[in-house]
Amino acid sequence: MLENILLGLQNLFTGTHMLVCAVGLIAGIVFGALPGFSATMGCAVMIPFTYSMEPSAALLLLSAAALDALAELCRRYGRTLYVPERCGGQMPDARVVVSTALSGGTLRRRLEEVCRRFGPRRIALDLACVRADFSLPAPYGDGTALTARQLAALREQRPVFFSPELCARYFTYGQGGMTHFVLFDDADTLRRKMALAAELGIQTGFLTLPEAAEALPLLLGKG
Repeated sequence: MLENILLGLQNLFTGTHMLVCAVGLIAGIVFGALPGFSATMGCAVMIPFTYSMEPSAALLLLSAAALDALAELCRRYGRTLYVPERCGGQMPDARVVVSTALSGGTLRRRLEEVCRRFGPRRIALDLACVRADFSLPAPYGDGTALTARQLAALREQRPVFFSPELCARYFTYGQGGMTHFVLFDDADTLRRKMALAAELGIQTGFLTLPEAAEALPLLLGKG
């Protein structure tokens, strides 16, 4: 998996691809500033230029043009654009979506770092309700997602601990000669993450359904 990621990054950060990305961003600014011109129309205009391009370069060109045109439209009509963290530096008016899901490090340090980069008012937390099973050692932090029923079966009669660093609950078990580390969230850990975000000045967050469906009534005080 790591080899594929490195190969993708090597393919992305080439002179040609960076030039194509810059051209797409400039085109997107122009299209977004034209009255009556939408991001979809801007992409349609750019499509003929991609016929002779490599697929990766063509996708970069269209993505950059669409994102910048969309940002310009949001500014014009007073709407909020939410972008992934990797696009936050290129879109200064957009809100930056930052996930709270961690398998290492500390959540406080992670949030403090993004606050320094973007400012707390620009950040929108993706309050991920994690349920993951990690086979140890897990050097790349890759875990297997669990359903609520699978988590309940594994959790039965096992001691559960709280990690202040990850702001999540966990337990361990052995199977097939291997040690497993199960990390999960509940209403209490999500509430703690929200309190930490508020302490750092982050005012916006999202809960994803159906993952957070069980915790939602407790968070709303109805459980």
